[in-house]
Amino acid sequence: MRVGIFSDVHGNGVGLDAVLAELERARVDRLVCLGDLVEGGPQPAYCVGRTHELDCLVVLGNTDEWLLRGRFEPDMSARSRMGAWALKQLGEADREVMRGFAATHELELGDGRRLLAVHGTPTSALDGIDSEASEDELAELLGDAAALAAGHTHLQWQRRVGERVVLNPGRVGGPFGGRELPSTKSDHDGTAEYAILTEDDGGLSVELCRVGYSLEELRRALLESGMPHAEESARLLDVS
Repeated sequence: MRVGIFSDVHGNGVGLDAVLAELERARVDRLVCLGDLVEGGPQPAYCVGRTHELDCLVVLGNTDEWLLRGRFEPDMSARSRMGAWALKQLGEADREVMRGFAATHELELGDGRRLLAVHGTPTSALDGIDSEASEDELAELLGDAAALAAGHTHLQWQRRVGERVVLNPGRVGGPFGGRELPSTKSDHDGTAEYAILTEDDGGLSVELCRVGYSLEELRRALLESGMPHAEESARLLDVS
């Protein structure tokens, strides 16, 4: 069993397509998105449709929930105006798909092993798992699962807990609108991250991967989208 795992797309359909192409070449059996699929970038409806057509399991991220609740108001900050715009791009069918996003997903891997997929932690979409957490802390988060996959922090890592594993696949993209994250690199550097979890007779293994995508294509999508602050956002992309 091979599972392709990615997280934090934030409306970046260009980066999403790059990851999905790599996972198709890797011949994974299932796809799992750990949330924050839609808000923050120029292609919100595209990201919903693309994952839905591929029968990808999608966890409900904190920004996905904000959109569904209409938390973004046009007269607030730049990020809020972008969120309100993103919500308007979603048709009723898109919103119905998003209402089907679960707070957690459990996936049977085989041989009695189970993957627990969450956005932040098993109990919160807003909290994150520290890559430096103790083994006891990670074991508690794992519960009886063989593998735990969490996103939210945009930081790619994996840790072993005996024969079990905890991983963060990193981010496909980051939200425009001024959010700062504790990342060692830009969320808009032209690379998208993902992971492949493999279960076989030897146990569990994780490949942490990265693929490049066209910043020029993302810039074009921004400028053609009608998203608020698109020109300002496009200037964040180094396409020289």
